[in-house]
Parts: sequence; structure tokens; C-alpha cells
Amino acid sequence: METSINPNAKTAAISQSENGEFRRLAQIIVDAVEVEKIICFGSVCHHVVTKNCFGDLPAECNVKRNSYSLLVIPSANRPLAQSIVQRQVEEACAPVAEVTAIVHTMEEVNAALRCGSGFFTAVCSKGILIHDNGTSPFAAPDADAPVSKRSMRREEFWNKWHGLAQGFLQGAVFFHNNGLLRLAVYLLHQAVQHCYCGVLRVTVGYRTNAQNLNRLIRLIDTSAPNLSLAPPRHSAEDMRLAEVLCKGYSDARYRDSFEVSEEQVAGLITRVSQIVNTADRTCRLRLQQLKDGKAAPATE
Repeated sequence: METSINPNAKTAAISQSENGEFRRLAQIIVDAVEVEKIICFGSVCHHVVTKNCFGDLPAECNVKRNSYSLLVIPSANRPLAQSIVQRQVEEACAPVAEVTAIVHTMEEVNAALRCGSGFFTAVCSKGILIHDNGTSPFAAPDADAPVSKRSMRREEFWNKWHGLAQGFLQGAVFFHNNGLLRLAVYLLHQAVQHCYCGVLRVTVGYRTNAQNLNRLIRLIDTSAPNLSLAPPRHSAEDMRLAEVLCKGYSDARYRDSFEVSEEQVAGLITRVSQIVNTADRTCRLRLQQLKDGKAAPATE
């Protein structure tokens, strides 16, 4: 199985099958909700070749679904809460592909472009525009803000959010040592969530306060695919711990059926420590590269 990752899809050749799936996704989304524009800014495409010595097997055997990160700009004619549009888009596309949608109004996108947002500038200039009803153009991006000032803002942001992640991790250790396992899992979730949000801000300039860890990992995987910050899922125990961590925001606090052992929390503490430390090294390196002019200019 071959997996291709296109973080900036417009810079890569688009195959006929990918183009067909883009058209299909666009039609599904347009049927589900009124949208102004849809841009694909990241994709993980699986090309599966199945062979044996007895002849060809059906193409659908063991085929994994492609996944896409989409910027969805809803129509101003029928305003809906962004969370509702996000849910409608992702649920409508689920039978075809795994879609992670970020939803922003045309006004928000254009305001970000005028402020020199690196994330939205990259998405609008390098992403694949798969739907446009043509009623509202993008604003011209502003690239005049001093690079040093933008880099400093990102460094200040990472220092704050990494500090929060470390504080949550220390709190989790305290609660684990005192037998308050549910609270420990909740704080571990908070540590990873703040870590992921900080990584997205430092590496690609995107601000989010999303709580869903799987969603944050999908955004990281398509926008910065070489970071490898996902919880390990190599064994059955890894899978179980990753599931426990992802349920830490709500289930660990409110669901009576939620169960976790001291050993599992200890294992999670080790894994979360590794994630936070790896993220810190990655972000410090990225920030230094920006200061030294060895990476693309940092924009907000």
C-alpha cells in the first residue's frame, strides 16, 4: 500500500481519480449546506495494489479511505453556527472519505489575509479550490508585517501553551499519586490538547481551541505530516490507552461507565510526557529556523 500526503495540494499533480473524488465531495457538501467556497489544503491518499499468485483480486479489497482537510466558507445567505456547518460537512462526506473541515466566514478569511495570516495565505494560494460560487473574491494578502515581530508572537504563544501543557501534566501526576484517576486522565487530555493547538500555531500559523484530539491530529497530519505526535497505536494496549486519552475531556469527568486503572494512567503519563517533550523540541527548532531565516517567514 502506498500513501501519498499532499499538504499543499495545488503544488502536486492531481490524478484523475483524485479530481473525481474532489468533484464528488464538493457536490456532497453543496447538497448538505450552502457554501461560498471549499478549498482542500491537505490530503492523505491511499493507493492500494493487491496481488497474489492466483489472479487479480477485486479493487475494493482492503482499500482504505482517503482523508482530506478542507476549508469550508459557508454562504452568507443562510448563516449557521460554524460548529453546525462543520458537523454537517463531515457527516455528509463520511461515506466517501474522512473529512476534517475547518469553517470560517468570508469576512474572517479576508480579514486574516489582510493581516498577513500565513495559514490562510498558504491555503488560499496553494490549496485546491474545489468549489466556488463566485460571489466573493479573496482579499489580497498582506506580507509587510515585520518577520521578527510575528516570530516573537509565535514564541510567546508557544511558551504559554507549552507551560500550560506541562502544568496539566504535573497535575495529572499529582492526581494519579493520590488515586484520583479520572481527574488525572482529564488533565492528560488537557496537556495533549494544549500541546497540539500550540504546535498548529507555531508550525502553520493556525489558531484553534478544538478539544477533539483525533481532529487535532488529523489537522497536524495533513498540514505538518512529519511531526509524528499522535499517541502510539502499535499494540492492543496502545489502542486502549489512546482511546482512554481521547475520552478524557468528557467521559472521564461525567460518564459513570468510564473506567481506568492506575497502571493505565501511569502508561498514559509516560506517553503524554513524550508527546509534550517532542512537540517542544520541534517547535523550538521551528522558531529558531524562523529567526535564522532558514524557514518560510512566520506570519499570523
